[in-house]
Amino acid sequence: MAVAFDFRRKRSFPARPDDEGQAASFRERLAGAVDTVRRGNAARPELLLIPQDLRTADPGFFAELAAGTMGLAGATVQIDGTSPFLVTPPSQAWQAALLGFSWLSDLRAANLGEAQALARRTVDDWIAQGRTDDAADWTAGIAARRLMSWLANAGMLVESGSPAAYDRFLVACDLHMRRLPKLAAVARGEQKLTAYIALLTGSLCLSDQEAALSVSLRGLEAELGRQILDCGGHISRQSGVLVELMLDLLPLKQCFIARDLVPPPRLLAVMRKITPMLRHMQLGDRRLARFNGMAATSVDRLATALSYDAGAPDGADLSLPSRYFRLRRRGTIVLMDGGVPPAPEYARQAHAGALSFEMSSGDSLIFVNAGAPGPADESWRSQARGTPAHTALVLNETASSRLIREGGKPAVLTGPATVEAKFVEPGDGAIEIQSLHDGYQDQFGMVHARILRLSAHGDRLSGIDRIYQPQRIAPAGRADRNYGVHFHVHPQARVRYLPDAGAAEIDLRNGETWRFVAHGAKLAIEDSLFLATFTGPLRSVQIVLRGHAFEDTQVRWSLERVPSHPGPLLADGGDQDADG
Repeated sequence: MAVAFDFRRKRSFPARPDDEGQAASFRERLAGAVDTVRRGNAARPELLLIPQDLRTADPGFFAELAAGTMGLAGATVQIDGTSPFLVTPPSQAWQAALLGFSWLSDLRAANLGEAQALARRTVDDWIAQGRTDDAADWTAGIAARRLMSWLANAGMLVESGSPAAYDRFLVACDLHMRRLPKLAAVARGEQKLTAYIALLTGSLCLSDQEAALSVSLRGLEAELGRQILDCGGHISRQSGVLVELMLDLLPLKQCFIARDLVPPPRLLAVMRKITPMLRHMQLGDRRLARFNGMAATSVDRLATALSYDAGAPDGADLSLPSRYFRLRRRGTIVLMDGGVPPAPEYARQAHAGALSFEMSSGDSLIFVNAGAPGPADESWRSQARGTPAHTALVLNETASSRLIREGGKPAVLTGPATVEAKFVEPGDGAIEIQSLHDGYQDQFGMVHARILRLSAHGDRLSGIDRIYQPQRIAPAGRADRNYGVHFHVHPQARVRYLPDAGAAEIDLRNGETWRFVAHGAKLAIEDSLFLATFTGPLRSVQIVLRGHAFEDTQVRWSLERVPSHPGPLLADGGDQDADG
């Protein structure tokens, strides 16, 4: 029997079972984990180090628990006096967050004896339930996160506890160290990286782990070599992965130093690569551009990840190796996706955003992609991955990449097969990207080419979007082709339509006004949604250029900074406190 919680009455179960019935039940549930260690003829390890948890904690989490609710991954559950491990999880994301125990840091941040005692009881409860065979508890990513969370909060978990509770905790940690190698061996993608990081962290923080140290170090180095590209990007082309990776690697590096060991050179080399790449992906508001599954940027986490830059190259242009092309003139930044999608193994969160771009002036965003929704808004995931959710050209309302579904798993994104992009400097101080992709060739016989040119003073972005058929004869039955060139405006900007000029003006948060003009297409202002927020989708607008695609069609447009002046608004981008 699991010992019950009752937060509503602020009554908690004992730190350890006191009556004989509870104690017998507790010992019975723990027996599986203890026997696993004993069968291996191994004594339980000792705790040598407590690694630092660099993720920002929420001290208000304990107050929510005390009120009887547990909010994780965008969903809230009524605990109603029972163990959180016995309630029906509202989502897979909530369950993963619960079983990963990262919220222990939130309880520690409350800096209250009652919160810390609750943390100890909760970990003891998980151990007492004997969840050694529960598949949800023992995926590589969840088990790895749980071990790292336990170790990072070990001081709180063993403080004021009994010797028996200390033993139970270390036996459970040892069980993770024995299981994780097999879980890591069959894991894929980011979970494989996390599993090896957890193993290596445990090897340094627990005694008698020399064999595990050697195996986990080899595994981590191999996986870093496989998943981190020469440019410092992740193979998934999703920059948010790099932030979370750095927040795990930085404490790991310190563990090596604390044990009087030299951190592995490959580990340090990877960290030196990642920080310049993160800076490359920042726009003027210091947040990361929303490409290939990037959701809202946790600014504090990003700042922590960027705090490590020792030996990082300064000012190196990563556009060509990363295939994220960055234009910058004075205070204006344009970032365009000029690369093919990642390999299928890493493409389950990737977006069909070939040649899409984002733009900022100063600290204000102008054009954006919709971005990935948070865990509470997963119903928007498919729409967010489609090309219409990007600042890109869309042909016949069709994505430029194929989404292939496999059972209940997220769809794998494939194509375009070819994406080309290069820099051209016209000689007047401006900078230009010339690009194309063939994502519409198989279905519609058309290629999309895009030119973006940023002026020397950063006060004008001009573009040409061309849709054409590379052969003279179009495929039979595919003559009806309509295009839309989408420019999603950030929610903190406001759009004003100028019917006489057939143009639109965008008022930015920083007080600037930019005028958008198009030639060769009909300009319209349409509704949009911005999904990359912590608070749920935000209403926004988009400028859309529509027309019919003939054998060779070009649309020319420009966005230019103009003197600011008040005027009637056609559309308000939305909440002025929108997360970037």
